[in-house]
Amino acid sequence: SSDLFDITTSVRELSLLRDAALSAWEYHAGVYPIAMGDLRALNLAIDRAIAVSASRYTQVHARTLAGIDRISTASFESSDLEDLMRRLLVVFLETTPGVDTAAILLADGDRLYVRATAGLEAQLDRGESIAFGEGFAGTIAAQRAPMQLRNAYQDPLATNAVIRSNKVLALYGVPLIQDSRVIGVA
Repeated sequence: SSDLFDITTSVRELSLLRDAALSAWEYHAGVYPIAMGDLRALNLAIDRAIAVSASRYTQVHARTLAGIDRISTASFESSDLEDLMRRLLVVFLETTPGVDTAAILLADGDRLYVRATAGLEAQLDRGESIAFGEGFAGTIAAQRAPMQLRNAYQDPLATNAVIRSNKVLALYGVPLIQDSRVIGVA
């Protein structure tokens, strides 16, 4: 499940669930006797779900604020663009649960070159390139649209040996577009 959600929507949906369950019980009250213990158990379960949602929201909010603070710090501490990109990727990894590797490939002509990595950076060759339309990143650049792969290490679009040898399960990539021109892929 995703950590990204609107707490107000979650509480409203759980409230609707509680109301629907109570309406169903009320409707069937003559046919199915309703024990107060069952009603209390339903209310307790929904209240716990609300508490979990609020806790997750608080954690996401705290991670987001910490990430924003770290991004601003990284921008002042960076010595050049590639150092800044690497620092931003590290912040991204540290503030996004479930993500363990990130890379930025920048376009030069009709090729994408790895310019910054975090996670598997020791195994990824900086400067490695792929043509637009080729492999996972190249397809994203050519189609100018986000893409995701499940069981990436088995997918023919995932041509990188690091992805295959580490049995990377999921890949998600987005094109980086400026003034209607693809300048890279993240």
